[in-house]
Amino acid sequence: MDADHELKMDLSRREIRVLLLHEFRLGHKATEAANNICSTMGEDILSIRTAQHWFNRFKSGNLELDDLPRP
Repeated sequence: MDADHELKMDLSRREIRVLLLHEFRLGHKATEAANNICSTMGEDILSIRTAQHWFNRFKSGNLELDDLPRP
């Protein structure tokens, strides 16, 4: 279990977004993607709301995985 915990802690935001993009390209819904990622990477690694936010960006054609600059 400790190795799993370390894996969860080492995932960056960008890595989580890569996983979300992968799920998006597989044709999954945001909720399904969040559930898939949380079931393999840890229940608290990602919220459904965050998955929905990124899926909306992907649907609009924005596949950039970095945060937008803040004003």
